[in-house]
Amino acid sequence: KFKGNALWEDIDCAFRIRKAGWRISYCPEAKVRHLRGQKGGCRANGRIVYTYNQFANTAYFAARHAQKKHYHTWFIFWIYRLEYLSRR
Repeated sequence: KFKGNALWEDIDCAFRIRKAGWRISYCPEAKVRHLRGQKGGCRANGRIVYTYNQFANTAYFAARHAQKKHYHTWFIFWIYRLEYLSRR
């Protein structure tokens, strides 16, 4: 399951809809109104938690939908990403 922040859930939903044989359409006139509550939502409690959730959700999405031949590319990306974040 996805963790913490709202990362990849919408794309996962779109992939599952297409895999089930449905079509996804774009409607440029559509408007979305996001309601905000006092607590909760998809806010991260700091950069480390956000990065962990981003990594976990990306890994979960890749495991569900990516072709195995792309795993290496994804892994290399995260090595560089974590190295970059460690210098900040």
